[in-house]
Amino acid sequence: MKNRIGIIISLFFLLAISPYSCKKDDSIDSTLKQDVIFSFEQRELQTKSAQSLKSNYMKEDSRYIVITIEKSNGEKVYESKRLDLYNFGGSFISQSLSLEAATNAYKMTEFLVLDANYKVIFAAPLAGAALAYLVSNPLPINFIVSKNQITKIVPEVLSTELYTAKDFGYASFDFNTIMLPIRFLTNVQIYDPSTANWQPTSAKVIIKGNSGDYTLFNDSIAAMTGIVNVKDGYDNYKISVSKSGYITKDTTLTNLQLKSYLNNPLIFLLTNETVTDIDGNIYNTIKIGTQVWMVENLKTTKYRNGDPIANITYRPAWSDLNSGAYCWYNNDLRTYKSAYGALYNWFSVSDSMNIAPIGWHVPSEAEWITLIDYLGGEFVAGGKLKESGLTHWMNPNAGATNYSGFTALPSSFRLFDGTFIWIGGESSRWWSSTSFDSDNAWYIDLYFNKAYASLHSWVKQSGFSVRCIRD
Repeated sequence: MKNRIGIIISLFFLLAISPYSCKKDDSIDSTLKQDVIFSFEQRELQTKSAQSLKSNYMKEDSRYIVITIEKSNGEKVYESKRLDLYNFGGSFISQSLSLEAATNAYKMTEFLVLDANYKVIFAAPLAGAALAYLVSNPLPINFIVSKNQITKIVPEVLSTELYTAKDFGYASFDFNTIMLPIRFLTNVQIYDPSTANWQPTSAKVIIKGNSGDYTLFNDSIAAMTGIVNVKDGYDNYKISVSKSGYITKDTTLTNLQLKSYLNNPLIFLLTNETVTDIDGNIYNTIKIGTQVWMVENLKTTKYRNGDPIANITYRPAWSDLNSGAYCWYNNDLRTYKSAYGALYNWFSVSDSMNIAPIGWHVPSEAEWITLIDYLGGEFVAGGKLKESGLTHWMNPNAGATNYSGFTALPSSFRLFDGTFIWIGGESSRWWSSTSFDSDNAWYIDLYFNKAYASLHSWVKQSGFSVRCIRD
């Protein structure tokens, strides 16, 4: 040892059940896999002359370990795998990784401890290396992974401050090149109809290397521009950004492209999910609180199973119905379908053949109440539901902000006697799926001169609009 004293982090080789719960590496996913963790404790060695020499590399500086695990036949399971370290009151426990329980032993052939700057500060020497005699169990260390048991591996490591990589049996400790992660800024945004601007939002981000078979990052990010770290060394990175109620955004960037976002954020603009009905009509969607709603009124002329909904244009025939029917306002498809959708009697809404697309349904009275409550109550919710401006609504369109993104338009309605009324931008009504009594059902209405939204009951033969909500 050239009469120098090293600091040994004594890591006695143990197999035990760990009481700690740490972040798990999920790049390998199988019900047959068992958790393996790593830990260490520090102690000091002296020379034969009992002289001591303190290392400037401190246990408290440890942030990561790098390991290589092989099967008994030499096949590498993990190669130079970096794991986070967690400090529990001076005791370090690593992020867990997964290995398949087996009767054949695994062997650990590399164990390095890195600081926050990815500098190797401690290492376990390999058998036959100059420093191997200083530890009782030099690498490789053999171990068995058993079912229903967490395996804890604790090798002995020495401070690298006074030695070279070759003294430990390694070719190099140069992790500045191969271990520094790619750091990049990212920001996810969704459109806010109340301000007509894109706003930051939280989202789930998954990043995979090359062909997408290795997960490098799988976590949620906050509603702000933040830093993401991923392992360097891949030619391409597949990034998937998702949020409930929005279309998942997938993109693939080269290594150099990803690195270019260190100072300027990589921005993802998420758009609302769409849903298609049995007729092929496409609807935008919006998440409001915990609910996801269609942004447009229903236009389908068929039930979910493909059976037609009766199109009743004749006024007396409409009033006599006790079965499902629809119409266009004033029986004018060309003028009113696109913006306002169809008008349906309540029998079509309640039919077991289902008027809504798969995965969607007509909202119940309770679900309408949930929406109104989320938007501040019935006295203000109407303004937050209505499209702002006077393109469709009559002046003054009281309280209209479309804060919710629901974009309610004045589609008017058809009375139970078959009469069409109020198409001039005055009001709109939407059915609920909830019956009030044998003759009436619950609905919600909005008006041009009021900001409120409230529920009432009305005759089931009436023709109202339908908005669907996701199951």
